[in-house]
Amino acid sequence: MTTSLEDITLEEFKAGNASVEKTLLVVSGLSTEDAVEQYVAKLDKLEKNFKRNNSMKKGNYALAKALFDYLGETKYDRYNLDCLLANVIDNQLSEDSNQTVGDCVGLTSLYTVLGQRIGLDLSVFKSMKHILNCMTENHKEIFIENIQRFGFDIVYPKNDFKKEKLSALVAVTLNSRGLDKYNNAQYQGAIRDYDRAIELNPDYETAFNNRGIAKEKMGEYAGAIEDYDKAIELEPNYTAAFHNRGGANNQVGDYAGAIRDYDRVIELRPHFEVAFNNRGVAKEKMGEYARAIEDYRKAIDLKPNCVHAIKNLERLIRKTNALDEIISLQAYLVE
Repeated sequence: MTTSLEDITLEEFKAGNASVEKTLLVVSGLSTEDAVEQYVAKLDKLEKNFKRNNSMKKGNYALAKALFDYLGETKYDRYNLDCLLANVIDNQLSEDSNQTVGDCVGLTSLYTVLGQRIGLDLSVFKSMKHILNCMTENHKEIFIENIQRFGFDIVYPKNDFKKEKLSALVAVTLNSRGLDKYNNAQYQGAIRDYDRAIELNPDYETAFNNRGIAKEKMGEYAGAIEDYDKAIELEPNYTAAFHNRGGANNQVGDYAGAIRDYDRVIELRPHFEVAFNNRGVAKEKMGEYARAIEDYRKAIDLKPNCVHAIKNLERLIRKTNALDEIISLQAYLVE
């Protein structure tokens, strides 16, 4: 069996023998060295154009600001859903001035590889849902928000974010690529991308959660629960992972476990009507009809057009033949 360029490059990257630039290009889908060289040449062009107009800039801050401005002036409208560096490079070089460029992952990747080329000492600042660049100048952290036109040196909240090495960009790209595959019902391919992201970053809670979701789609509930367990171990307040594990526990018949998970979700997000509805389902499965009705009612209180809760409430009341409840329900839903 022939080993792919991606497999080879990722192994070299883990061993410290492949650059962030090359690895990001390869995980963009470039499958041959010739294809990689073509995109290296495109980066050369971007670097040359930048240096031509900014040769007199001195100091890291001035260089970093100039690079940010250069990319933004070339393509004013920055944001789209492209996370892969090769696509982002093509978008940046497009002659169409209205061409958008990339998402937070793709734009941060582009700024990173060009920043490295001009000697900037960059890192990334990452949360479970977002990533941006960071550099330190005169003992001050400079945040570079690539999806915003005026995002250079902005004040950024540090809660939920952590500073990581540039290598984290590769894992984040693989996770984003996995999400794209998942959204196109390519669940096995998504799982493989999440596997690779986790191999590069064993503490990547988002990739564990996302892999769990994909495994559920494949009917692998035990494996999904293991992934949610790990995501929660890494991030004890990971609301989505608790909610997802509650759903998986419902699927395997562990209704008590599902209720505990939904309890935690509601503790973290008291106004999340879906968690009340789903907890009601688990309680109903356990025969706790009165408590299930309470949860369905709470979901509807929080969101009056919560269709699933309305249907569940109507069905359960009729199931229990509670005529007084049926009358009450009709008035309740009309209010």
